[in-house]
Amino acid sequence: MRWRIGSYIACSDSDMLYGEGVQHKLERRAMEALVLLCANAGQVVKKDELIEGVWGRLAVSDHSVAMVISQLRRAFRDDARAPRYIETITKRGYRLIATCEAVVETPAPVAVAPAAKAASRLDLAGSQMALLLAAGVTLVGVGALSAALLF
Repeated sequence: MRWRIGSYIACSDSDMLYGEGVQHKLERRAMEALVLLCANAGQVVKKDELIEGVWGRLAVSDHSVAMVISQLRRAFRDDARAPRYIETITKRGYRLIATCEAVVETPAPVAVAPAAKAASRLDLAGSQMALLLAAGVTLVGVGALSAALLF
């Protein structure tokens, strides 16, 4: 999935963050934390929610969360004292304050395959044969069928 966060694009499939002329390969846990912040953009995400969402049942300290947030801030060129992306909510957690939206990728148009075109010709041939049979024409052998279908 891709997220537009301020002037950056985060790609959770590759753990890459692109923007402002740079690209950053994030650690997997940093990307998972970023996705959790994006899913709750503008809302406080408690440290316990980050720990559960990123580390699961592993026992980790608040320091581990702070390290992941620090990595994200470096990637965004953000400053904890004057945040533009991630705000620290003292004793509670973190909030993504930049504009954030999921990027919906539109699939490319699908071209009609040659087999589909052939199938539509067969439908036309079947219609022609039905008309011939309705008109009382008797078809004998494959050659007659081919000749009748060519008219």
